[in-house]
Amino acid sequence: MRRQGWDYFQHRWNVLQDSQIAENQKGIVNLEGQVVVLERMLVYLLARSALGQPLTLEDPVLVEFLHLKDVADPRRALLELVSRLRGVEKERLVTCPTCGAKIRDIPGVFDEACSWCGQQIRTES
Repeated sequence: MRRQGWDYFQHRWNVLQDSQIAENQKGIVNLEGQVVVLERMLVYLLARSALGQPLTLEDPVLVEFLHLKDVADPRRALLELVSRLRGVEKERLVTCPTCGAKIRDIPGVFDEACSWCGQQIRTES
């Protein structure tokens, strides 16, 4: 038997609202988990700093947190991550003097390599 009139639409609205609320609650639980991970990393970094211990990209905690385990050049991957976090700067391209290809200038990396010919390109930023 089909519901008629206002009761039907009210029921449909309630079902949709329940679904959206459940989805939002899942998202909140996910975000809470991410905050806990960030808090742990912050405490780890502060403890290392307070103990005068240097941080390196070989540190297994940093490697796992930054997902650098299977990365060929962790330093470059970290610099690319930092450049994406900035987000306010427009991507800058430099021209390879050998082949003329446009190469992305990564902030903090001063020795870009042309992905086409391999030429080392010195940049200022």
